[in-house]
Amino acid sequence: MALLKSSDVDNSRLTLEVTETAALEDPTRTLDILTRLRVKNVGSRFDDFGTGYSSLTQLYQMPFMR
Repeated sequence: MALLKSSDVDNSRLTLEVTETAALEDPTRTLDILTRLRVKNVGSRFDDFGTGYSSLTQLYQMPFMR
């Protein structure tokens, strides 16, 4: 967030791509981080979802609404 602020870039212009594997290594932490970013109007996307052992329930819990 400090980098965005110092570069004078609007938060809504940033979307982070997260792989399924990285997101599910620690789902609680991932949910916490993505929620905090979403509150700050930063978007998120999942890449390769469904190629591993994830479920739709886990996907539903993630805060990426844009």
